[in-house]
Amino acid sequence: MNPGLSEGVEMKVAATGYQTAGRGQQGNSWESEKDCNLLFSVLSKPSYIDAGDQFLLSQAISLAVLDAVTPLLGEKATYLTVKWPNDIYWKEMKLAGILIENKLLGTRLCESIAGVGLNVNQTLFRSNAPNPISIRNITGKDNELAPLLESVLEAYAENCDILRGNGAEGLRRRYEERLFRREGFHRFSDLNGDFKARIVSVKPNGIIVMEDESGSVREYEFKQVSYILDKHSN
Repeated sequence: MNPGLSEGVEMKVAATGYQTAGRGQQGNSWESEKDCNLLFSVLSKPSYIDAGDQFLLSQAISLAVLDAVTPLLGEKATYLTVKWPNDIYWKEMKLAGILIENKLLGTRLCESIAGVGLNVNQTLFRSNAPNPISIRNITGKDNELAPLLESVLEAYAENCDILRGNGAEGLRRRYEERLFRREGFHRFSDLNGDFKARIVSVKPNGIIVMEDESGSVREYEFKQVSYILDKHSN
């Protein structure tokens, strides 16, 4: 991908069939078998978004991946969710990881790169990642990568158009409705240990708001709290 965008160009896409050092949030790795999965980055110029609302792009790309995958899973798509901040989960297993990097110019975003790793046709995962799964694992069917990539990009462009048209609140609401463990109390962990809480909301800046069993409100930035995942078979 060339750095920067020419005037009048809103998005550039770079895709690869293989990577040897996939990067996730804060140094986490991403495993991908050659030509089995979708590995791509989208560079855009979202100058219509305030710096304080940049998490909207994370919501936009997360929902785009979820929406593109949904038709491929049929009835099993019921179990698709967005795990805060922007992983795509099926049941208790990770289907896709997303990394967002933004560049600011004053109080606005000037460039954004959304990097996506989506497990499509890989069936065996050899890394120490605790819970990977692919579309092939779920459905038993192989899928063509190019049409799936096109579906993700179309959905992302549509979500960006929604944001450009002052539709942020609707997108935020849809994101919260599709959150992993959105209902009920579940187990989490922070620097002080394990606890049970329910998700209340996600603020425009990406901070997650929870209420624990004692009724206390807790707020966390990325990596300040982690989910305690259940062992779950597909």
